[in-house]
Formats: sequence, C-alpha cells, structure tokens
Amino acid sequence: EYTNKAGATNLTKHTLIPEIPKYLQQIRQYLGELGLTGASRKKLQEELTGDTDDDYDNF
Repeated sequence: EYTNKAGATNLTKHTLIPEIPKYLQQIRQYLGELGLTGASRKKLQEELTGDTDDDYDNF
C-alpha cells in the first residue's frame, strides 16, 4: 500500500512480480538440461543406452 500526499491509500504491485516469468523460464531450461522432465529423461536414456524403442512396445 502507498499513501499519497492527499492522504489516499493506493495498492501497488510488488516490484518482483514482472520478474517471475523470466525465472520460471530459466528453471524449465535447467530442468530440461538436467534430464528432470519426461521428454529430456527419455532423450537422455536413448543417448546413454542407444535404445530407441518404447518400453510400452514390449508390454
């Protein structure tokens, strides 16, 4: 809240709110690089094992 010279109280936005999407994008990028998402985990597994078939095919 902010009180101006006339005595009226106004609500103000927190200054870090516009920064949140930028940091969320960075977190998503790091998760992908570390293999912590489903798609990146599968890609990493394929690179490490050379296995390109899906486990559901064997089921």
